[in-house]
Order: sequence, then structure tokens, then C-alpha cells
Amino acid sequence: MYCYYRLICIKNNRLQEISSILEWDKLPMKMLLMTSLLMWGNFAKAQLTSFQADYIVPDSFNNAQLSPVPEDARRFSVTYLVIKSEDGSESALFTLPRELTGRKVTTLMTVTKKEMVNNEVIKTLEGDLGTATCKGPWATTVCLYHFPKLKIDPTEVNQYLNMTYSSNSSRKLELESISKVFGCDPIGEIQTLKGPASVAPSASCEL
Repeated sequence: MYCYYRLICIKNNRLQEISSILEWDKLPMKMLLMTSLLMWGNFAKAQLTSFQADYIVPDSFNNAQLSPVPEDARRFSVTYLVIKSEDGSESALFTLPRELTGRKVTTLMTVTKKEMVNNEVIKTLEGDLGTATCKGPWATTVCLYHFPKLKIDPTEVNQYLNMTYSSNSSRKLELESISKVFGCDPIGEIQTLKGPASVAPSASCEL
């Protein structure tokens, strides 16, 4: 309950952005507890920066069952929130496109390592669902996300697509192909400044 109290008390510092991204009553208990503790201890003096970002998933593995999908069709607009706490720790969260998961899934990851490579800062992030590697400052970052612990139910994905998109529409057919690839290989690239995608399949899957 403290998280609600915090949100109300300091919503003028833009914590309402987190409220709109997260659905508190639908979060897994472990993430809710972690997020609540983070908010209670650090958010009062945290710096919150919100970016309109793109989340891009890779194309099919040249699988004969799936037609190639253009890069623009594999881009999804997401709100990417970076949290810089008073103690210097940094975290990032965003909600995965429901077209890929079938339900609302919000990922929160914390920076666990920073290093300079060729005069560019490289950040390693870790969270309950997996890991990410981010290059460059947040305003122009490119992050590769891996979600090995993400559980996806194809039935939920199909139900969402059927409810949201017209039957046999070209977009629905594209999303069916994209979601099959993501369900087999749940990776993707975050870009806070749009540019050519570099994400590639990390595994060959039997679809």
C-alpha cells in the first residue's frame, strides 16, 4: 500500500508515469515488492526520464513457413523510463508490446555494470526476466534485451490479435509471424533515437 501513498504524495515529480506503465494489481508479487521497495526508498529523490522509444524484434530465421517482415513492421512504440536514484544506481523499465506477449508484461532491469569500450559507455542490466546490454547515453541508447525467463502462451497472443485486428488483415498476418519468432526467441532492441536496427536472431527455432 505504501507504493500508492508514494505515488499520490510525489506525483508532481512525474511518478504518475510509472503508474500508467505498470498495472499494480497485475504485477507478479516479486516484481511488485521489488518495485515498491525501490519507490519507497529512492524515488522521492530520484531522477526520472521518459523516452518515446522503439522496440524492434528480429526477422524470421529464413524459415520457409514464415514470410520475411519489413523492419518498420517489426518496430513497436514503447515508453522507456530511466530511473536514476540518489545513490547513483540506474534502472530502466518498459512494457513489452502485447502483440508479442498476449498480456501486459512490464520489465524492470537494473544496471549492474558499466565499462568504457572504444570511448563508448556499455551498461549491463539485469532483472527477473533476463538481461540487457545498452550502448551509449540513454538519450541515444541502443539496448539488446534477452528474456529467457519470459513465459509466452501462444493462445493468449492469438486471442489478443484476434480481438484487436481484423481477420486476415495484412497487419494481423505480419504480427502472427512476428509473434511466433518472438515466442521462440524472445529478444529485441530498444532505440531511444531511431536508427537502423542491428538485432538478429540469437537461435534457430523449430516453428
